[in-house]
Amino acid sequence: MAGVRGVLSGLPIVAVALVWAAAALAKVLTTADAQSWASEFPDWLIGVVVLVEASVAAVILAGRVRVGLSAGMLLLLAFVAALLLNPPSPGQPCGCGGAVPIATSHADIAAHIFALGGLHLLAGICARADAAPSCKHPRFHDEF
Repeated sequence: MAGVRGVLSGLPIVAVALVWAAAALAKVLTTADAQSWASEFPDWLIGVVVLVEASVAAVILAGRVRVGLSAGMLLLLAFVAALLLNPPSPGQPCGCGGAVPIATSHADIAAHIFALGGLHLLAGICARADAAPSCKHPRFHDEF
């Protein structure tokens, strides 16, 4: 049963890595619509974002889960800060997935932020549970 638990607890962690990898790959393979919110930023900044997104995925998949999840949350917070400093026009697609229309309204964008934040939280809980010491550990047995 421990094997199934390990696989299931690893799913949210892998899902976070795949989301960041897909976001980076979508930006590399496609170009954001000229009318999208992402097109308002300089190309070099989008390139930095792609590198950071891909790095977050790579770090998580390399086993540095807490570091990767922390970096992913910081990236998500940077996205929220960018939205607050330079909000998209109503109905303007975000361009986060390159030409793939991921979010086309403020409600869509907010829903994606909460979903990704929640997935990070779940993955963090799973990573913490996997790293938690077992009650069978000798350190937790009575010494009497």
